[in-house]
Amino acid sequence: MKETQVPGHAVRKLTSLPSGTRFSFTLQAVSEYVHSVEFTVVVAGINASPFEAQLVLNKYDKRLEYGHMLACPLIGRSQPEDSNAVVQRFLSSMKETIGSHEAALIGKLFDEAFIFKGCHGTYTKAQAIAKLTSLPSGASFNFSLIDSKWNNQGQIEYTVSVSVPRMDSFKAQFVYCPHRNVLKSGSIENCAARRYSVFY
Repeated sequence: MKETQVPGHAVRKLTSLPSGTRFSFTLQAVSEYVHSVEFTVVVAGINASPFEAQLVLNKYDKRLEYGHMLACPLIGRSQPEDSNAVVQRFLSSMKETIGSHEAALIGKLFDEAFIFKGCHGTYTKAQAIAKLTSLPSGASFNFSLIDSKWNNQGQIEYTVSVSVPRMDSFKAQFVYCPHRNVLKSGSIENCAARRYSVFY
């Protein structure tokens, strides 16, 4: 499974490369947003074989905000990382991304075939993005992880309690693909009467 590197680990990995190691970054694609630049590179010389990675650079402080490998080959029968830890990291980055109100960045959170089954209808990726970008600027949008588990497809199924301004909190279930860092699907767990409806 994909191994997540915090800044200190990434620095140690790079500084531990033998002197004279030849490694390179070949630019594949670039997408520019208001506050950041997202780019895809092929990295060679760090691992046994070249790999594609997607990185996001902050325009203002010129620092990398985050990055991930686009594909991760399965390595034997290695034990996957704790699913709760993986989901918590995703939820933290998801909250920041939603707070940006940038539709293009928010769209990166969802698979192209993403479907959210709500109490009053089913929403596509485009409709989910529209709902999220319609939230008031500065609105507090919180996710509290309840439980999670790996499924047999290398994805994580998890349940969260979602809190949105002017609306009762509700439980929702999602399927998350860590290798691609996207949500595959989502649904409301219990469709009781609510004071205010945004998503369902």
